[in-house]
Amino acid sequence: MKKRTLTKESVLAAAVRIVEEKGLSALSMQELAGALGILPSSLYNHVSGLDEAQKYIVQFALESLIAAIREQVLGYAGDDALLKVAFGFREFAVARPELYKAICLCTAVPAYKQKEEDQELVRVLHRILGHYSLDEAQKSHFARAFRSSMHGFISLELSGGFKSTASLDESYMLMVKQIISMLDMFKGASQAAGG
Repeated sequence: MKKRTLTKESVLAAAVRIVEEKGLSALSMQELAGALGILPSSLYNHVSGLDEAQKYIVQFALESLIAAIREQVLGYAGDDALLKVAFGFREFAVARPELYKAICLCTAVPAYKQKEEDQELVRVLHRILGHYSLDEAQKSHFARAFRSSMHGFISLELSGGFKSTASLDESYMLMVKQIISMLDMFKGASQAAGG
């Protein structure tokens, strides 16, 4: 790529390609410059450094994941919407494993500061959970359990941790349905507390 056609957007797009092909740990200013056919020092005309590129990767990955989930959830509510979230989450992770891993490593990116309550996935889950009679604490407990179960399964799947020949799709579906059934426990607790 010729220097005159280089923009911040094209530099960051090249960073995404490197991460998707080789992983976040492979991203360096040297690697990025090589991919663009320029000297590493020329990159600083477009990005402040590796921290900015890594921060962009995490933001891009999160936005892509949320977009995939929103597309799945559109037109659904309640249990069906939660199932769609789970399927969208896994489909993204399996299709774009290195971007998914980048999301998981976001706490290791110095320039990326994120609190749980700021995460869009949490907000999406809380909106879906508005369909149920849950208080805010119950929504948080469920969202944590739901996200943790999805992440645990997907992490094992991506690392080759499942050796059985049993269908992974079926295992995932059974797990997700079991987690969703926890909502009945919360409903029972609310009814008992109410009298």
